[in-house]
Amino acid sequence: MKINLKQRKRDGMFYLETTEEGKRTRQSLKTKDENQAKLMALKLGIVTQNTVPLKHAWKKRFPTLANNNGNASEGACMLSTLRNFHRFSNIEFVDEINYTNLQGFINDNRPKFTNNTLNKYRNRLRRFLHFCFKNDWVIKNEAE
Repeated sequence: MKINLKQRKRDGMFYLETTEEGKRTRQSLKTKDENQAKLMALKLGIVTQNTVPLKHAWKKRFPTLANNNGNASEGACMLSTLRNFHRFSNIEFVDEINYTNLQGFINDNRPKFTNNTLNKYRNRLRRFLHFCFKNDWVIKNEAE
């Protein structure tokens, strides 16, 4: 079964289009707001955004910055933070990330690192989730 979130051209209303064994059915979501339509689809138990595996998400053109101070590049630090988060949370897809997982990751690392390092981890995860939000991989940035 294939499910797509679509918008009608004539009035801008969103609807779900289901295709199963060549038969197409449509269900109106009765809204013109895309975010509200995605939330309504989730309430119906339907995932409409692209599900991107977490372990491959940083390879999808995530902008990385080089550091001119001779330190490790910001991209390498970002990759390390995401790998550590992936190991901690056991999450497979980007859209499964939630605030509880993020806070648990920070709390788990609290005895190991200084507050400055933990703030860097928070900022890296926030930037990554903002990137995922801009690419419609998640409905909202759970880190903000």
